[in-house]
Amino acid sequence: MPKNQPAAQLSHDLLLRMADDATFKRGTRYAADGHVASLAQDGKCITATVHGTRRYRVTLTTGKQQLQHSCTCPVGADGGFCKHCVAVGLAWLGDDAKPPAGKGRERSRAVTMKDVRAHLATLGKDALVDLLIQQAMSDDRLQQQLLLETAQSIGGGENVHAFRAAITNAIETGGYVDYYGAYDYSSRIDDVVTSLEKLLKNGKGEAVIELTEHALTLLEHAIESVDDSDGNLSFVFERLHALHLSACTKVRPDPVVLARKLFAWELRSEWEVFYGAAQTYAKVLGATGLAAYRKLANAEWAQVPALTADQQHRFGRSSRFRITAIMEALASVSGDIEELVAVKQRDLSLAYHYLTIAELYENAGKRKRALEWAEQGINAFPDRTDSRLRLFLAKLYEQIDRHDDAIVLVWQNFIDRPCLEHFEELRHSAKQLGEWDVWRPKALEAARPPVQQSRANSKQTSLFRHTTEGTLLVQLLLSENDIDAAWSAAETFGCTTEHQLQLARKREPAHPSDAARVYQEDVERLLDRRNNSAYEEAVQRLRDVKRAMKGLLAAQRSEYFVSVRVRHKAKRNFIKLLDAAKL
Repeated sequence: MPKNQPAAQLSHDLLLRMADDATFKRGTRYAADGHVASLAQDGKCITATVHGTRRYRVTLTTGKQQLQHSCTCPVGADGGFCKHCVAVGLAWLGDDAKPPAGKGRERSRAVTMKDVRAHLATLGKDALVDLLIQQAMSDDRLQQQLLLETAQSIGGGENVHAFRAAITNAIETGGYVDYYGAYDYSSRIDDVVTSLEKLLKNGKGEAVIELTEHALTLLEHAIESVDDSDGNLSFVFERLHALHLSACTKVRPDPVVLARKLFAWELRSEWEVFYGAAQTYAKVLGATGLAAYRKLANAEWAQVPALTADQQHRFGRSSRFRITAIMEALASVSGDIEELVAVKQRDLSLAYHYLTIAELYENAGKRKRALEWAEQGINAFPDRTDSRLRLFLAKLYEQIDRHDDAIVLVWQNFIDRPCLEHFEELRHSAKQLGEWDVWRPKALEAARPPVQQSRANSKQTSLFRHTTEGTLLVQLLLSENDIDAAWSAAETFGCTTEHQLQLARKREPAHPSDAARVYQEDVERLLDRRNNSAYEEAVQRLRDVKRAMKGLLAAQRSEYFVSVRVRHKAKRNFIKLLDAAKL
């Protein structure tokens, strides 16, 4: 295919820069095996179909700054430069390499989209219409687009009927839609939503309300048959919700009828259709609609039993969650904090629920009420207290100079779940009292695991024990910048590789030989994994070794690196990386 000047930037080097090695290799195989079809160019745009797990459509657009790309595969949908893009680029570049037809013959020129454009310009309108209809009969998405565009120009019931049929056809799954087909499926529905947006602009608000509700009804059932791992259908739901609200805002339907419809849908929907409608549609519903909505909600809410620490959720969990969310939305619309607290107070079966109420009062500047609710939560759950509730109450105590009470709470958090976060909270509270020297050794002792075997009786040759039991203790000592104590803990109890390396970097300035040995041990761990990614990490770790061994004699450094090459000479990819890094 002769290449015109705008696309001259495309090259093998550019494709190599755009893709990682593995992707480039897979794309090369796709191009070589003939997976690229329908390759065409129009100005700066190159398009093709690639036959992989499914048929994917690829577009490459060249420009002065960069190569724009898109592909309908999952990787391409996330903006990645996938193997299909590589294959199309290579296929396009490879056309000029085709040999002439024979000695003495003039090489035939391939037809480009520019030629197609010129040819179409010579055809009459009827011929173009026939050509488009013929293509639409074998292309569902094009057929749908043409039907919807035609429906835009048809008034009355035919218009709504055509759109309903298009929506039904687009959302019908025809069985299970797997991960690889989910993007095309959601794109098909997206096209319909775009047409509905145009319909609203043309003043068909009532039709759009009916059609979006039809789409949401179908989509609620269809989503159960779709692997929507990438969340594409979530965006479709959002677009339909936004479009329905826009249509209602323009049309202003009967507020009582709308309130009944929204409430019924929100209460039963498993997919949060019209979730938070009282807030979202407040202006559309007005006082009359909100009153009707609230009346329905209150009737349902009256059936929901109150729960305390000793009671279980006998009322259906999902039903309770939905009506609770509705009541909270209504309370938020009213702006009455006591109304919102009354809703939340209906379920006090968890310590965390006390916290949410206490936080409401704290955010409203009512600290006394916040303190009361936090203390009630601690008293209601003496054994199963939420750590977040304890910390909240501890901070309130600190604000009113009850530091002794505060530190008891944060200490209990640390004892219940020893971790760096709780250790730092304890340190903060203890320093407020000037008692960190008292609490620090207690916390470190609580984090110290029992010694099951002394190093003296162990045959291990590693610097550290082959366990991770001491990781927390090492973490805490590192947070205190007590490097020597952390090193000793790691030797005695062991810790994760991550913390070994962290220790080595901090210890390297004063004890480079210790650091070098940690790096060397990590090199061997990485090389045992026997894959290219690990080899790359090993080379980086060898750079750390080289830095740590800087103070040693050149012969000693050389001896180590030679030994690495000799022991791992069979790992050819690793040796190549060593050569490239000049190690």
